[in-house]
Amino acid sequence: MAWTQVSEQGQLATSETNADEKTALRVFFCKSSTPTTTVAAERASYGGTTIPVKGEGHPDDAGRKVKTITAKSDEEGNREIFFVEVQYSDKQTVVDNPVDKPATYEWDSDDATEPYFIDRSDTPKSVCNSAGERFAEFRERETGSHLCIVTKNVVYSSYDPTIGITFKDAVNSGGFTVDGQSVSAGQCKCKKVAAGPKQTASYTTGGGGTATVVYREVKAYLQFRQDGWDDVVEDRGFNELNSGKLKEISKGTPPTKPEFGWPLNGSGGAKANVTDTPSTITFKPYRKISFGPLGLS
Repeated sequence: MAWTQVSEQGQLATSETNADEKTALRVFFCKSSTPTTTVAAERASYGGTTIPVKGEGHPDDAGRKVKTITAKSDEEGNREIFFVEVQYSDKQTVVDNPVDKPATYEWDSDDATEPYFIDRSDTPKSVCNSAGERFAEFRERETGSHLCIVTKNVVYSSYDPTIGITFKDAVNSGGFTVDGQSVSAGQCKCKKVAAGPKQTASYTTGGGGTATVVYREVKAYLQFRQDGWDDVVEDRGFNELNSGKLKEISKGTPPTKPEFGWPLNGSGGAKANVTDTPSTITFKPYRKISFGPLGLS
């Protein structure tokens, strides 16, 4: 099939300007050498005249762009003669690329309780009686964390499912920003990373045309604690190090064997008195990594 004629029918052209929109209509006569389809007629070209493409500006007003192209077969033309109507408008329906949309943030909190060994007085003190002994039951306090769910669309082929393994229960090794808020190193733990199913969407390109993107929605669940995620516990025990070996602690007159652990000095040695404040030991139960690869912005 070849086009033998494509010509604009200027006498059929119209235009309109009103308060909300400017429109225009151009009509083209198209003739092919053999029977063809209206779809082919939408792209007809011959002798320097070509049917405009979607998003192309009107020759007399570039602000009015092609919005629709309608090809109609002439009833007596044996599918060789077509009239193509090209509708222009300065009001275009723009569909954003979902991958270009900024991340969204949802804030919440979760509740929990935990036993504690050091209180939050101006001068923190051990949780024990006035004689330095532990209570029969550990005291508990309300705890928990602030929660942020970060949602972002990513190109399907660029998503690596192993990111969920990498960041599961990991703590940020350096500062970063989420939803405009600065987060210090050690304050955030990634609870999990979840990815939705494969999705396909069409969007408007810069030239007014359309393109297709395959993507998926990814959610990162972040937990925050002001004091971080390290565990700080009192250094207490029933034995102390003596020449590299454990030795049962028995001090005082008469010798006292503490029921709830003798305060230690942080190096394995027992402090002089059962009422002394024990040293503290910091444990790091979670891996610390950079949160940069999460792409939280």
